Amino acid sequence: DASLQTRILRMDLAKGTIDGEWVYRFEAPATVDPSTTKTTELKLSAMVALDDRRMLVQERTDNAFLVAQVTLSPGQSILGTSYDSLTTTPSMESLKPTDSNIVALSPYKSVIFLSSSVPEMPKKVEGMAVENSNTLAFINDNDFSFAYDAKSGKITPTGVPTQFLYVTLAAPLPTTPDAEARALAKAASGR
Repeated sequence: DASLQTRILRMDLAKGTIDGEWVYRFEAPATVDPSTTKTTELKLSAMVALDDRRMLVQERTDNAFLVAQVTLSPGQSILGTSYDSLTTTPSMESLKPTDSNIVALSPYKSVIFLSSSVPEMPKKVEGMAVENSNTLAFINDNDFSFAYDAKSGKITPTGVPTQFLYVTLAAPLPTTPDAEARALAKAASGR
């Protein structure tokens, strides 16, 4: 829970095997959510592959999130290395994010959106989609408008609605999943 690193795995769907594993370094908690300094509140909620090496990653707390564009370099994959094992000491997760091994193994990452820049952004945003090269779509998790009270053991309605929000990016994405799919289809058809 205290780690600022996690793992991103890539699967070859045709073979059903993992073909890459990368160290993903979280931003400092206060960068993601200015109201916290607790590493334990950080999570990865959504990812969108832009192409075979670039992806969007949503880092979040329950109150705020950021979107980073990440480039997965084959040379930085830890698959098959000592860091791939959960029994390695020290583990990848136990190292500081400034450790030279972690820095060298971390993919290039650029923050492209902070939810704190949009006052109307709902809480607990857990979904993301690419609408087009300039627009991202987000949805919150409202827990079906109910909350569980552990003290009373009761479920109570919250009235929190499901909300969708579209955000125009400051700069267009380099590609989109739809553009990549069209390019692959065109290459497969030989046109």
